[in-house]
Amino acid sequence: MFEEIAFNEYRHVRFIRETLLSLGVEPVARPEVDLFNSFNAIAQAAGLGPSFDPFANQTNFALAAENFESVGVTAYAGASPLLTNKQVILGSARILAIEAYHSGILRLLEYQSGSFAQTASDDIAALRTKLDGNPANVDQGVLVGGHPNLTPTDPNGLALSRTTREVLDIDYGAPYAAKGGFFPNGLNGVIKSCWG
Repeated sequence: MFEEIAFNEYRHVRFIRETLLSLGVEPVARPEVDLFNSFNAIAQAAGLGPSFDPFANQTNFALAAENFESVGVTAYAGASPLLTNKQVILGSARILAIEAYHSGILRLLEYQSGSFAQTASDDIAALRTKLDGNPANVDQGVLVGGHPNLTPTDPNGLALSRTTREVLDIDYGAPYAAKGGFFPNGLNGVIKSCWG
């Protein structure tokens, strides 16, 4: 499952780059990514302990990957009003669907992995809620009221939606930061430190 998800993500990057080039837009360079220090910071901030190795075992990997997928789903949903090109809208909608599939698979793995993963999922979701600063985005772990919660939704049964700034706050690990967390030197391109 992890290999399939990874291959999908690789193809998403290739698709996005090819789409941008076809529209005459030069894709930005890949930013530096830090998975170890960022997840240690998440573990501490979420109350999971002093360290977290996302590659130590399947449960940790599912928790780490699902964090990315959950943020990705909300980012694609939030970006949709900003898009005007029909080719880009269709491509983004199709990627959003796959990100939601990935999130569901990973959330099921977390749920099936037992109490540590279930509690950690809830704690990480609470941290995302805190970091994005939007009271309308009450993120959820894989258990709500003791029952499985494999598809986190708003009260209308819709996926959560985050602005660029809210996504950056989660990815950088702090409100209104321009770098840090998963991207120690920040992102590249125009959304590097978006304030909107």
